[in-house]
Amino acid sequence: MNEEFGKWEVGSGKREVFFYFLSPYLPLIPYPLFNFQKPYGIINKNNGAILKKKNFIQNFILFFTVVLIILSIISGNSRNPVNNLQTYAEWNYDGDTITAILNHHKEKIRLIGIDCPEHDQKYGMKAKKFTEHFLGLDHSKKSKITIELDTQKRDKYGRLLAFVYNDKGKMLNAALLRNGLAVTLFINPNRKHREEFKKLLYEAKKEKLNIWNPDNPLKETPSEYRREHK
Repeated sequence: MNEEFGKWEVGSGKREVFFYFLSPYLPLIPYPLFNFQKPYGIINKNNGAILKKKNFIQNFILFFTVVLIILSIISGNSRNPVNNLQTYAEWNYDGDTITAILNHHKEKIRLIGIDCPEHDQKYGMKAKKFTEHFLGLDHSKKSKITIELDTQKRDKYGRLLAFVYNDKGKMLNAALLRNGLAVTLFINPNRKHREEFKKLLYEAKKEKLNIWNPDNPLKETPSEYRREHK
């Protein structure tokens, strides 16, 4: 009987293409998974087809295992809110402060990175109405939101500090800035989204939206107004 030693062969080249795209992730996957060059024994004409079929099935299963690992890595690097909590907003005090339900009790949330005009300040009510509409609170008693936390979780008043996303995944903090209804307010150690917020502020100023309208400007920043009137 003629006998030959068989081992895994590249063949058509499809596996080379697969490993080309896989190569950036190889350091993250255990080496033994890819030790295909190990001989699997003596193959003769009678059992060669069975062993090749078995080897094909094993490689097929391995292929999908690796694909799942890659998808897991990619999804883990997506830009979804981190340290996120899903909850419901109930109402908003003003443009940058809302009330939500967390752990079965009401929690006051202060938006990070921005500062909206006060209630009795010019554009204050407009900012409040914008937030109300953005979160869907103008037609519902509560609306689904996602809150993203930063390094410091609370301010000196005990309010939860967060970036707030509506049920469509759009960030309220960013929308207020982009529509000229807030200024930036960066307080360390919270540093997320700073560069993005600076760009949004620049765009709102460039388009002279709301508080940046030269014909009807906001004469004092919210922080200046608070110092003088409270």
